[in-house]
Amino acid sequence: MLLAKAGDTAALKIAMDRLLPPLKSSPIQFKLPELHTTSDALSALAAIIEGVTNGRLLPEEAEALTATVSTFIKAVEVTMLEDRLSALESWRNEGRTRYDA
Repeated sequence: MLLAKAGDTAALKIAMDRLLPPLKSSPIQFKLPELHTTSDALSALAAIIEGVTNGRLLPEEAEALTATVSTFIKAVEVTMLEDRLSALESWRNEGRTRYDA
């Protein structure tokens, strides 16, 4: 730190990199369709693939976007499974009260 204070530019750069590390990524400038359904997610994945093949997206950017879309798909799947399980439990409970009474 003393060298940096004395004006040593290499020491100053090291000190600044430790205080404010350089960003490892930046925002991705790519328009995806809105995601509401799994069909939307498939459209988004197709757009990502098209973006890579056209050179509008780097493979690393496509990987990050694909991970985001995949997370959305998993959330939709879990929600659908919860809904189905809830419906089955309700159906089972209705059947018990009807025959147990």
